[in-house]
Amino acid sequence: MGALGQRRRKNIKQPAHILTLRQIKELGQLLKLNLASAMETFMQPASLFLQTKPALKKIHGYLLEQSLTAVKVPGSLKQPDHARLLLSIIYPGYPVSKAQDLACQKERERSSNKKASDLFAYDLLPSTEFIDRGDEIYRVRLPPTEAFVQKYTIDGQKLAKALGTAAVSAKQSPPRHLFMYLWMSPRRSLTPRCSSLLIQGKETWSHQDDETIDKGFKHIDITDKYDWQSIKSKTDVTIEFALDEDVVGARAQFVSIAYVSKKSSFDLLCQLYIQTAAKLMSDALSNSATLDTTQQEATRLFNQCPPESRGNLVLVESLFLDTGRLFYTSEAMNDDNDDIVCGKEYISLMDPIMLTKIQHPCKSIFCRHRSCFDAKLYFELMTQQQDWACPICHIRLRGSQDLYIDYPLKRMITSHPNEDRFVIDDQGQYLTETQCQGDTPPPSQLPPAPIVIKNDTVLTKDP
Repeated sequence: MGALGQRRRKNIKQPAHILTLRQIKELGQLLKLNLASAMETFMQPASLFLQTKPALKKIHGYLLEQSLTAVKVPGSLKQPDHARLLLSIIYPGYPVSKAQDLACQKERERSSNKKASDLFAYDLLPSTEFIDRGDEIYRVRLPPTEAFVQKYTIDGQKLAKALGTAAVSAKQSPPRHLFMYLWMSPRRSLTPRCSSLLIQGKETWSHQDDETIDKGFKHIDITDKYDWQSIKSKTDVTIEFALDEDVVGARAQFVSIAYVSKKSSFDLLCQLYIQTAAKLMSDALSNSATLDTTQQEATRLFNQCPPESRGNLVLVESLFLDTGRLFYTSEAMNDDNDDIVCGKEYISLMDPIMLTKIQHPCKSIFCRHRSCFDAKLYFELMTQQQDWACPICHIRLRGSQDLYIDYPLKRMITSHPNEDRFVIDDQGQYLTETQCQGDTPPPSQLPPAPIVIKNDTVLTKDP
């Protein structure tokens, strides 16, 4: 294995969590698991989605008893929603979509053939970091047909019950959508390229749908194609679709509809602050000589920014800075760069993507350079070009999970908002240029060329 491969393997660690070994053991006893099974369960965030409702309530009750959360046990929350809540408490900042996809895969693998036939392979669908798939709310098996046009009716009572009081709108925050999928079998989805899509007799297929399919996705966004909130229990909805001649040889056997939340670059930015704070906290727990005290301090900080407030940038930045102040070490974020640096190093705050001033300094866990790029601008770029790589060293990334906010530089930006660059001395300390009076800075360098946004979109999974 080469040096780069060794560095990658070293830097990829278990998901950050708030639990100690003793607590994992006690949770295992609560769920009647041996230590090995408990370790496997609570080291994998996806395992929460495989637990029963009573098991989730036991886990939540234990967290309250141990003062690890201030969030009360919900009374009437569905199993997937409770799992998402516990995910945000135990594994702060961990992507919900990633946990759900892994859970979907594990459930299929461990289920009997009969049960596995009911588990559709949503985890194999093309997706991006900006999509969080929710629950499947409707599924219908289509009657066998040789007709060019396939038609089915949505049971209004069933769909109205599934929708409940939850709003479906592309304008809410975060936007909640309804995606429709076509399946040839539970494990094989069909590319839904249609020449026509009639909902209640009205043509709804658009050029935007063609663009979505051209990018490799396998869903049809039906959010704005009908007023779904107006469905009453006695109102059925007829959907009629004709597949394009490119896929006319295939026949859909199933149609399913699922909730999907679309995340913005701002949402990913907030998630990255939480994700980095959680890693600092988790590493501090792993290396602490006073485990209970460290955990109490970490819990106090995270309780000040509960799950429902983690879309507030001011709060998550404050949480991150407070967590860094308590727990940051250079080893925690792999900042112990093994390159030899003689004398002082100047760190520019010019972002290599948009050539503007960095506000949210970010780099990957594989990067060996000290320079950063702006996380928000990077995520905005990724909404158009899903090509995850460091814009400075161009090392390939798996996604936002490989990124982190640079605490020392963020702290300096917050403390000295008018500075355009900082100095790292030979001891690794960040200084302002004023603090280095008497030293002659190196000649200014030309700024790097901006990144050119491509038109093609590369997905995180093969279509």
